Amino acid sequence: MVIRDIRASDIDGIYNLYHLEGWKYFSKELIDSLSVSSRWVVVEEDNKIIGVARYLTDNNITVFLCEIIVSEENRRRGIGSAIIDEIFNRHVDLRIDVLSDADEFYDSLRFRHLGKAYRKYRNE
Repeated sequence: MVIRDIRASDIDGIYNLYHLEGWKYFSKELIDSLSVSSRWVVVEEDNKIIGVARYLTDNNITVFLCEIIVSEENRRRGIGSAIIDEIFNRHVDLRIDVLSDADEFYDSLRFRHLGKAYRKYRNE
């Protein structure tokens, strides 16, 4: 298993992982654009992408975890935890904030619950 940064050649593999997990919003074009504007952790095994995280950071206080996905057949192997560890290794003194409904995963990693989350779209 290799944990690394994103490469241009990863777009198809990331697209496939997102779509296998039902995240149809992410087109190849969108992932390509996000590959430049976001930070990524890619987990590869046997030349296949089996996990990925996309995040943003201000490099001073916070890392905001946008998405983390591990392929279903590779869950419960510590890959999600390894991704979080990699982000902390890259940003030693920063905290990670996340908006998620996967409470069990974040609880298992001892993330703290902080208030409520809100979202608004322009025309709502």
